[in-house]
Amino acid sequence: MIGSTFNEQLQIIEVTFKGKIDLDELIQFIFNIGQNKYLPPSSKLIIDATRSHYSFGIDALEAIAKKIEANTLHFERLKGAFIHQNTRDTAISIYIERNKKFTSYEHKTFCTREAAIEWLLVEVAC
Repeated sequence: MIGSTFNEQLQIIEVTFKGKIDLDELIQFIFNIGQNKYLPPSSKLIIDATRSHYSFGIDALEAIAKKIEANTLHFERLKGAFIHQNTRDTAISIYIERNKKFTSYEHKTFCTREAAIEWLLVEVAC
C-alpha cells in the first residue's frame, strides 16, 4: 500500500510504502506524481519504505527508470529521498541512484528519516 500526506511545516510530500509493493503499484505511484498538477515545479518527496518490500527484481529497473523520466519532465526539480531498512530494497534504490540520470528528478537513498530530511531541505545555488 502507498499513501501520502503533505507536511506543510517542511513543505515536503511524505509518502509511506507498507507491505508488498509490486511493480504495477510502483509504476502507478510514479504516474500519479507526474500527473499531479497541484505540485509546485520544485517539489520534494520523502518516501518511507522501512515497512515494505519490493516484489519485483532488478529486471524491472529499466522500466521504472523510463517511467520516472517520462513522468517528471514537467518539474523544474523533483527530489526523492527513499528510506529503506532491508538490504535488498536498499540495493535496488542505490542502483537507481547511481546508474540512472534523470532530467528533472534527483533520487537518493537513506537509512534514517533525519538524514533524508536534511538532504531534502538543502538548497543548491545554481
